Amino acid sequence: MVLVTTTAMPVVAKPVVLPGPQVDHYTAITSDEAGTLIGKLEDAQSRVKAGEDLTFELLFGAPASYPATKISPRQSFLAMSFGKPYAVERLPTTGLWQHYQLTYFPPEPDALMWKVDVTTGQLAELVRVEMLYTAPPPF
Repeated sequence: MVLVTTTAMPVVAKPVVLPGPQVDHYTAITSDEAGTLIGKLEDAQSRVKAGEDLTFELLFGAPASYPATKISPRQSFLAMSFGKPYAVERLPTTGLWQHYQLTYFPPEPDALMWKVDVTTGQLAELVRVEMLYTAPPPF
């Protein structure tokens, strides 16, 4: 009988960084439309950074006990990387406003998820951006 011993290396899960929007995670929206929407968000970030006066509403939330609540909506918006959403969904239209929801999973281990609800107006301009930092499903 031969006894072989090994020193097991701990298995460490590396964060998954998604290469970009996934086709199978689009709901009621094409990849081109999703790219246009993401472009609007990134353009708005650049313009806010440059000090331009923009009129869209910017809201941010997180559970009250999370440290993220100590950060202003503007800081959260400017720090967000909108380029690689996990999912993009076109939601039902209300009147002249079109609603979208983008979902992001940051690459950090044990990170929470971002749900970004975007409302565009009659001329496809940004009307409202709501960012929620929360636990992923099933919570």
